[in-house]
Amino acid sequence: MREEVGTVPTDWQHVDELLVSPYQSVYPELLMDAARLNELFEVEALLDGLPYKVEQSGKELKVLSIDEALEKSIRLGYIQSSLQEEIRAAGVARGFHENNQQIPTMESFIEAAFTRGGLGEFVELRAEPIERLVFLVVQDPGFFAPIAGNQFFAEEVAVLIGLGIDNFRQGEPLSLQVTETLTAGDIMKVQRVFAFFSAVFQQKLKEIQPQERQQRLRARSVLPVMRFKDVVMTLGQVLPPAKAQEVVDILTLRADQKFIDLQYRPLIEAAEYLVVAPAVIARSNLVRNVVTANDLRRVQLGGKDPMEQAVVATLIDAGFKVRNNFKFNIEGKRETDIVAWRDGHLFIFECKNSFLPVSAHELRTSYEHLKTARDQLDIRLRWMKVPANQERLLKWLGWDVDATTDVHTGIITANRVFNGYTMGTHPVRQAHELTNVVASGFVRLWPEGQVRFWRDESFQALDLVDYLQGGNIIKQQIDLLRPFERRVHFKDMTLTLQNYFVDMREASTQFQGEEGGVNLGSEGQETP
Repeated sequence: MREEVGTVPTDWQHVDELLVSPYQSVYPELLMDAARLNELFEVEALLDGLPYKVEQSGKELKVLSIDEALEKSIRLGYIQSSLQEEIRAAGVARGFHENNQQIPTMESFIEAAFTRGGLGEFVELRAEPIERLVFLVVQDPGFFAPIAGNQFFAEEVAVLIGLGIDNFRQGEPLSLQVTETLTAGDIMKVQRVFAFFSAVFQQKLKEIQPQERQQRLRARSVLPVMRFKDVVMTLGQVLPPAKAQEVVDILTLRADQKFIDLQYRPLIEAAEYLVVAPAVIARSNLVRNVVTANDLRRVQLGGKDPMEQAVVATLIDAGFKVRNNFKFNIEGKRETDIVAWRDGHLFIFECKNSFLPVSAHELRTSYEHLKTARDQLDIRLRWMKVPANQERLLKWLGWDVDATTDVHTGIITANRVFNGYTMGTHPVRQAHELTNVVASGFVRLWPEGQVRFWRDESFQALDLVDYLQGGNIIKQQIDLLRPFERRVHFKDMTLTLQNYFVDMREASTQFQGEEGGVNLGSEGQETP
């Protein structure tokens, strides 16, 4: 539209509400077409940058990974991540229930405010240019007090817990730097403002009858158009003015930007106005998206990788000799992330800290990180297997131990995708799971119960060796995956994607009461 027709701000004041009429199928069909196109783009990205292939049989194109283990590791990673989100949410709900407290959700807060009266006055019904609901610009600190404070609604608590765990900073998720000046707490307050607007809007709609008029107003009003300065002013009620301006700048999709993704930049520039989708902003992982869209991961890590630090601390507590981030002449001056020794076993780890991929493009980026780690470990493993080289390094490290033929490598990742895969000869393992293997000897089955996987009552280096070689919990998780095919139809052609799922009832039955068990995404001591 922008490139071929052109747009003006008033375009956003009109919508064809017939598209969302229960008597029309145009909008659902457009939505399905968009979903199909998105599937096609995702497949193109997989084939272009990952070891995937297409097999044609008649009018069917089957997309599958060249190495079956790759697709299994990807699916297992997403399954584990989803289960962890459910565990966190259930834990928050259980905490309120055990204390006999009402769960304080944004929806219940808004509903109570409407019941007391007054809140509905901030959404006004206007007749021009067409009948629609609009948000009034409010400059009352008292009005914003419930959303400007540091108390949190239930849905935010689970997000905060996950933010701390995912960034390996559980004790301080609010202070996590997102930009040089903005923290995760600042971004969450911004989300809360838009969640507030969205909830108020939905509650106001409930007052409007008949149903047909309500649906028409919903279609016309769901994307409010606000002046740029009014958005900054509104966010300035919960943040200092400079921070409010910065947030709007980094969330705005400018008129001349080529890359368009509303998850990353959900405010659409229209001259001096901004088109806002409050529900999209409220439900996005905005901290992650701001960091990704603006290449700010280095700011968030703060110079030291907290994931690497967590792994190092766990190994030291378990009695390993450990050295990290050191440079040594290994076929040239090279930095090694982690080298550790215990019980006659030498371990070399490369750490790759990236967010959980949310698209094939991001998945490809994560895979490239694994390839880099593979190449790094190939050099180090080849060098370490020469006894004289190893002895020279051990002497430089100051470790009074003998060289060993038991040398093990691993690629440690922050997110769970590719967990269980082997890149070249190097196992890929997720950091929370690896530290849990070393620190606890138990995994927690979802939703409850735990099972042991150490050989004895105390940890041995061989427990870590088994884990890296695909034994104990890794194999048991992979064995739970069941194949299924997902089909997308394009006229007379069918695109078939090979996927995997875990039947939780089967998993629960299989491991109920057993000493050995399966870890479906345990974060060990990190889990609330």
